[in-house]
Amino acid sequence: MKSKAAAGFTLLELATVLVILGIILGGVMLGRSLLTSSHLQSVIADVDNITSAVSNFKQAYQSLPGDDPNATANWGTASNGCPDGGGTGTCNGNGDGEIGTVTGYEYESYRFWQHLYDAGVLQYNLKGFSVGGTYGSVLNFNVPAGSVPGSGFFVWWIGMRSSGGGSNLFPGFYGNAIQFGSTRSGVDVVNYPILTPDQAGAVDTKMDDGLPATGKVRTYISSASYGLNCTTSDDPSTAVYNVTYTSVACPLIFVMGF
Repeated sequence: MKSKAAAGFTLLELATVLVILGIILGGVMLGRSLLTSSHLQSVIADVDNITSAVSNFKQAYQSLPGDDPNATANWGTASNGCPDGGGTGTCNGNGDGEIGTVTGYEYESYRFWQHLYDAGVLQYNLKGFSVGGTYGSVLNFNVPAGSVPGSGFFVWWIGMRSSGGGSNLFPGFYGNAIQFGSTRSGVDVVNYPILTPDQAGAVDTKMDDGLPATGKVRTYISSASYGLNCTTSDDPSTAVYNVTYTSVACPLIFVMGF
């Protein structure tokens, strides 16, 4: 006669093991969900903090950070020279109200963070110049990293974009905007996909209208390499976030109103 140990698990014992495994798996999935929710809430908080800091800077200096034509009068000239020098001090912008779009003034998008730090309104202590080209963004060096692993923020003037213009953006006025996404070493700005469509839609819904083509929270058109599979259409009147696509596909654009 076989002993109980040799007979293997009973159905009750197997059921108990499965229940325990289910509880453990459920706890792991819940933990991941809470972690993601926390990251997304941090994105919202970061954007709010940046926008508030810009408002405070503008009120104090009657100019926009990065674009400020009198920055060196307040914080000294970059000891290694302007516009791309490091060391102590900073560099002036051209004061046109547009951050980093005019040829020769692209560096304004990096001095933006430096001016905010120098003014004491935002605590990102970053270098005010690009790396490896006109737009070379490195997280935690010249652009701030976000709470979502691999993410960061970039600010520049997008202005007015119209459909069919090859801009990769839905038509409308953007002005100075915060881009949230991932970056590629030494290439362009921080506008590569970082969120799934479901996550991007959740941020948009909490902050705005939940639609990818309108309001103060937007993304790239679905046919653009930056936003491929993020939305269901390039048509701004019908586009919604493509929540059936579960992989990372979306950067986000936050219209600051400045």
